[in-house]
Amino acid sequence: MLALALGGLAAFHHLKLPPVLPLLLERYGYDRTVAGGYMAIYAVVGLAFSALIGVVVERTGVRRALILAIFFFLLGSGLTMAVPEIAALVLAARGIEGLGFTIVAVIAPVLATSAATPRHVAMAIAIFAAWIPLGQLSAAILAIPIVDAGLWRPLWWIGIGLTLVIGVIAWCKTGHIAPRAPQSGGLSITRLQWGGLILNAAIFTLWSTGIFAFFTWLPQYLVEQRGLTLAESQIPYALPVLCILICSIASGQLLRKGVPYTTLIVLGLGLQAAVWFAIPWLNHPVIGLLAIALYGVGSGITPTGLFAGPTILLGQAKARSTAYGVIMSGRNVGVLLGPVLLPPIHDWLESWEATGVVFGGITALGMVGAVALKLVTKRIRAAESALAHTISR
Repeated sequence: MLALALGGLAAFHHLKLPPVLPLLLERYGYDRTVAGGYMAIYAVVGLAFSALIGVVVERTGVRRALILAIFFFLLGSGLTMAVPEIAALVLAARGIEGLGFTIVAVIAPVLATSAATPRHVAMAIAIFAAWIPLGQLSAAILAIPIVDAGLWRPLWWIGIGLTLVIGVIAWCKTGHIAPRAPQSGGLSITRLQWGGLILNAAIFTLWSTGIFAFFTWLPQYLVEQRGLTLAESQIPYALPVLCILICSIASGQLLRKGVPYTTLIVLGLGLQAAVWFAIPWLNHPVIGLLAIALYGVGSGITPTGLFAGPTILLGQAKARSTAYGVIMSGRNVGVLLGPVLLPPIHDWLESWEATGVVFGGITALGMVGAVALKLVTKRIRAAESALAHTISR
């Protein structure tokens, strides 16, 4: 639960922006590409530091890293509230928060899986996979009365309060976790396993490109294209997030019952791609809400499979900070691309419908990658079986 709380806190800080973004655009006149950069800067920081943080955490321990993460969340939030009218400083503040996010994103999945027995690893992964929707849903719900009053700073103050509370809990709960000792060659990762891990990261890139484009700009789409007020847009924005939260846990049950993780990835990406492609036919409010909910279902299924990748590809003993640093780097590429790609693509194609076709194609490409990942996983299992047979002889 500590891993979920930390992940939810990190996601809250990242995703507190979209619900208030239309208000900030109107009040401070940010360029849309710059506004997309406020989301993407988290990815820039993640790309620069995820792999390094994974190695450092294994050497220095979890507790020191968490203290730094809490500090970065507080500093970044305070800076944004101090100078919201200076776009460059807001970007820097979001980057500082991104450092905290990157630390938590590497540490939290390791905390979640290392504490689980082999029987419960699948559910631990599924529960942790709910970290993004937990933080996102919290931000969306809390934003409703705040944006209705024409405000945004109270959402940042709430984030600071949550950071202090969860930070104290994390300090108390992680004191016993010591740095990992250097491992013997018996836990080395094979070339084939590295290939699977990198492919897992590449699929993460394609998935996160689509989903972060979707959720960053959904409120703006609802206001601009559908004529909703900003407060009204929070309900359809929150609906798919709730679906993600539910389906993340349900996917964990499927994983536990033996459904292949690559099957979950293909299914989730297929649902999301279908919604992107169907945008021209979503004008009816009820159909539109159902489609948004369906996107949330796919968005809950996919990350459960993706986060299961390191444990299934490498085994529980090898699925450590370094491995999660690799796949989180892949995720960060998508977080970087999605929010900043959508505005220029939309401006070039001059319609939301055509933009949906582009992002549907990106998402569908991830399905192809998942099929390839299934083949790699089979090869890894075959190699392990051959090795075990050789040793037994």
